[in-house]
Amino acid sequence: MQPKLTNLKQQNIIFLPVKGMQNMSSAFDKMVSWSEPLGLLQSSNLTTIYHDSFRDTSASDIHMSIGIITSKNLQIPDDFETRRISSGNYIMGTYEITGEEFGPKWTGLFGWMNSNGFKKRPDQDPFEVYLNNGHEHPEKKFKVEFYIPIR
Repeated sequence: MQPKLTNLKQQNIIFLPVKGMQNMSSAFDKMVSWSEPLGLLQSSNLTTIYHDSFRDTSASDIHMSIGIITSKNLQIPDDFETRRISSGNYIMGTYEITGEEFGPKWTGLFGWMNSNGFKKRPDQDPFEVYLNNGHEHPEKKFKVEFYIPIR
């Protein structure tokens, strides 16, 4: 699907900081275990924010935030944090992909950004929003939206 430009409103996130792809699954499990009983887990609110680039950082050292987008003001566990996704313009790509396709799709979206004259905003990190649980999909595909903040 062709990337598109979109304007997002500010969104609040409750998240777990994670270092390394090897720790991503356990962070998702912890976030889901905490948020599901509270009724927070819905389609389109589980997210990963990438604070480093895979181009410059090894997968074992990449810094991410695994989070839930919510408008609720909640007491959170000590190892959870809160932050905001800033309002503004974003490039959005919507995909139905396997786990192995995430990297190439991100690379393609950044390539599209560069070839169309856009620049990433330095004050906000790219993120993805999951629209399903790819592990439960018959073909193990994730329905996901990728967002790159632009100026």
